[in-house]
Amino acid sequence: MDGAAEDEKAVTLDRLSMAALGALAGFATWALAERFDGTRFALFLIVFVIGAFAVFFALSGPARRLHAGLAAIALVLPASGLLVWASFRYEGVEGFLGSPQAITAFIAIVTLGTPFTAAALRRPGGWRDYAALFDLSWMIVVRYGLSWAFTGLFWLLLFLSDALLGIVGIGVIGDVIGIDPVPFALTGAVLGTALAVIHQYRSYVSPFLLLRLLRLLLPPVLAVVLIFLIALPVRGLSGLFGGLSAAGTLMAVAVAILTLVTSVVDRDESAAARSGFMLISARIAAALTPGLAALALIAVFLRVEQYGWTPDRVTAGLAALVLVLYGLAYLFAVLGGRRWARRLREANLWMALVVIGISALWLTPVLNAERISTESQIARYENGTIPAEDLPLYEMANDWGRAGKAGLAELAAMEGREDAAQLTQLIEKARSARYREEYRRDVTRADRPERLDRLAASLPIRPEGATLGRAALDGLDEYFVDRILQACDRSLPDGRPGCVLVRDAFFPNETDPQGILLLLEEDGSVTAQYVAFDSGQPRVRSLFDVEANVWPQVDREDLIRVLDGDFTVGPSSLRALTIGDKEIIPDN
Repeated sequence: MDGAAEDEKAVTLDRLSMAALGALAGFATWALAERFDGTRFALFLIVFVIGAFAVFFALSGPARRLHAGLAAIALVLPASGLLVWASFRYEGVEGFLGSPQAITAFIAIVTLGTPFTAAALRRPGGWRDYAALFDLSWMIVVRYGLSWAFTGLFWLLLFLSDALLGIVGIGVIGDVIGIDPVPFALTGAVLGTALAVIHQYRSYVSPFLLLRLLRLLLPPVLAVVLIFLIALPVRGLSGLFGGLSAAGTLMAVAVAILTLVTSVVDRDESAAARSGFMLISARIAAALTPGLAALALIAVFLRVEQYGWTPDRVTAGLAALVLVLYGLAYLFAVLGGRRWARRLREANLWMALVVIGISALWLTPVLNAERISTESQIARYENGTIPAEDLPLYEMANDWGRAGKAGLAELAAMEGREDAAQLTQLIEKARSARYREEYRRDVTRADRPERLDRLAASLPIRPEGATLGRAALDGLDEYFVDRILQACDRSLPDGRPGCVLVRDAFFPNETDPQGILLLLEEDGSVTAQYVAFDSGQPRVRSLFDVEANVWPQVDREDLIRVLDGDFTVGPSSLRALTIGDKEIIPDN
């Protein structure tokens, strides 16, 4: 047998072996998921098997199969153990899996650890070789991306084939893929084959084109960031009061800049961008990153100052802090002179290790978000920042694991407080409620008179001097009362509540009180709705922007202008609320 035939045979065997291993991975995933019994051992098995196979397939190209398998086990085994350790924050695995942060930390350890493992397999100390890490990381992204795309195309063609044969009454394909483990095993086999083929033709498939395309995105993204930063002093920081949505946007842009700058400096000087314009853009963008990350951190802490810590806010705060550290590392790199790109690459390497370390700590008692959140909410209640009805008692009872339940016990044991009886009743409701809406409904029904009194006292009414009797609020449904109160509890930058009612006869033929409500939502947006307080049966109507022919596009600045009295109500086909150049009327 000649050399060409031998090579062809080796290629075929390689593809068949990867297909078999992929099928095994798919079948194992199905079997473990099918027999998952909610125990911690079952949790360990399923995350270990899925994680180990994922890492194995990522490493099996650059490394021998045996070495790839051993390295995958070495990386995923401790990560799986940490995940199971974190699950003890909850009495059962089911509650733990309802909190995505720990799974995200596990994925971060495995994903970021894979290139380091692959580089270490190449040679001793290879995990510190940035060029190798860069190449391996992007090659893994490209291999997996193309392989999953091919797998998706395979399934699309398989379904089309089944539909075509179904026209003539042949349903063999549907019958086969209807057998439970077949879709999993078949997906794994196709994915494994695709990974093998892409590795065999690696000289034709590289991240080169992807990286060059990413570079082109840096200048326009930088331009948008510069416009944002120039407008920020003019518009002010009020947008940060939108909460986690503003923080999430800022963090996403910061991550995008980090990725684009990394694509510009590439693996080393020989592969880095040559264009002076592109290099200057990269330096400016890198220098701006800590500012964006710091604004995200401020947005998170503004939210925490208002409402205390929750697991989501702990996650967002930690992510923003990591991005601040990333940004500072980039800033020091670009300010250091001629070798800025080299220092930036070193920063990428060490910050990746920092993220792996923080992710590991998240799965230990050192960073227990549920405990931090519970302690924060109890402290806010003890110092009188929030009343008992505003405590996240349902979340503590059902979503925050053992720490939340311990916090409820601590609250129940408090003595000498005026609202002790109310707090005890609320805790019992939180423990017995089947879902969050049931708890909120029970709470709002119990204290409805007090809530309506608070709404009447806290809802600003414009124009100045206009009033709305307390009786007009009696017919509002609980959901709408809760929504208005939540908006009024959100503070604008000047401290005023995030709600206002414009009182006027928008429908002149109706004699009952009417008004348009502007409400500051949790994500920082502002919504507008018409309310007619019709003889104790209020109804809510949608609104329409006549000039723009769209639903009203109001924002925080419009809400502030209405509170300042900077609006008019005048005739249109109906009476219309005019804010600046916006005209809004109730829709029939």
